[in-house]
Amino acid sequence: MLLNVGDSRGYRLRAGVLTQLTRDHSAVQELIDSGIISEAEARIHPQRNLITRALGTGGNSNPDTQFHIPRPGDRYLLCTDGLTGEVEHGAMQRILDQVPDRDEAVGRLIDEALASGGRDNISVVIIDIVAPED
Repeated sequence: MLLNVGDSRGYRLRAGVLTQLTRDHSAVQELIDSGIISEAEARIHPQRNLITRALGTGGNSNPDTQFHIPRPGDRYLLCTDGLTGEVEHGAMQRILDQVPDRDEAVGRLIDEALASGGRDNISVVIIDIVAPED
């Protein structure tokens, strides 16, 4: 089960392909969804940090709820916009796919975000799905 509110994100790496599982609750995401701006324009938009839904703020703070069936070999990434605002999707995919050690992969992702400016808090959690032992 994956719950999401705001602009922190959940991703899944499966068979080398990184897929964003969550949808941002932000003014910029609404502009993207309506076709007014592109993903590239969103990265530099002046309102990129304006969220439209958050926990503890009253109003509409209900999270989006998703159910996923994990498979052995899947790798899940939970992160704040401090990572996604600084590191391109392809670079995240490459690190997650090529660095099997979780701690090292977390460190590499954070290093990439810091090298790109590190203008926001950077939180990263990686969850690897392994086959049960017999």
